[in-house]
Amino acid sequence: MQYPTCVICGNETSSSRAKKVCSQACRLVHESSLKKARHDRLKSDPAYLAERRASSRATYKKHAERTRTQRLAATDSWRLRNAEATTAYNLAYRRANPDQVRQKNQRRRARMMGAFVEDVDMARLWERDGGICGICLEPIDATIPWPHKLSKTLDHKIPLARGGEHSYANAQLAHAVCNSRKNDSLPPSH
Repeated sequence: MQYPTCVICGNETSSSRAKKVCSQACRLVHESSLKKARHDRLKSDPAYLAERRASSRATYKKHAERTRTQRLAATDSWRLRNAEATTAYNLAYRRANPDQVRQKNQRRRARMMGAFVEDVDMARLWERDGGICGICLEPIDATIPWPHKLSKTLDHKIPLARGGEHSYANAQLAHAVCNSRKNDSLPPSH
């Protein structure tokens, strides 16, 4: 006895009944294609479009009525249920965007210390300082990645811990090792 073939993949279905698909995956694809075909057929109908707009407005209103606390709780709940995926995504992002992560952490640290915070872009700082370390006055190799001791870092001339601000006026390029040695000491007065 020959069973009907699947409308999606062409494999034989597992039933003699008039099944159109062979598996759950093919069923989902088939249902999706039916919905898309219905939408394409009805998208010029004004009543259909009005119904879709009303549905969208109702959904938006439902979400807008939720308080910030409820939205944050829902996000936290989702993160807990998907902890492994969240961790993997965050790790991949940190590896792919080390400069952005470092800049975000610097701004956060400055805000926590009550300092003035300005978005300081490393590319503009590099251009302004000409790729020279502001501490040892030696050139910095831009190709060396963090956390190598000769990689480029942002140094606060007056450290945040000593009341400095996170701004272009108080920022300079530095080798990681020079910045680490300087720590939170003030620059020598000339």
